[in-house]
Amino acid sequence: MDGRGAERRATSRGYRVAGLPALDALLADNVFYGAKLFVAHDIRTFTDPVLPLAPLPNDAGLHVTLVEGSVGDWARASEALGTLQRQDRVGFGGRYADGTALAAVRSAEASEAIDWLVRAGVFTGAPTARAWSQTL
Repeated sequence: MDGRGAERRATSRGYRVAGLPALDALLADNVFYGAKLFVAHDIRTFTDPVLPLAPLPNDAGLHVTLVEGSVGDWARASEALGTLQRQDRVGFGGRYADGTALAAVRSAEASEAIDWLVRAGVFTGAPTARAWSQTL
C-alpha cells in the first residue's frame, strides 16, 4: 500500500490480513492515518505470496530494497525466491495479478539486490528498486 502526502511522496507498507474488511479495520486503527500523515492508499494484493520463513523481529530497522519487475515463469521465479530466502537474502515477496512480482531483499544496495534476483532467474527485463527501511 502506498500513502501519498502533501509532497506526493510515497511510502510502502505491507499488511498480512484476511481481506479488505480486515485491512479497513487495521487502517482505521492506524495512528499515521489518524494523524493524516497518510492520506491515500493504493491496495495491491499478491495472488501468489512468498511468505517469510520466520517472523521478522519487532522494530528491527532492517535496511531492505524492494525490487519489482516482470516475471516470466512463476514456478521458476518462486523456487528461486525460496532459495534466496534460505540464503537469508530475501525476506518475502510475491506475484501480483498483472504478472509482476515484488521481493523484499535484505540488501541496502539496489544494484546488489537486483543482481541477486536477476542471476537467480526471478525477474525478466529490467526490474526497478527502491529503498525500504523495515521498522515494525
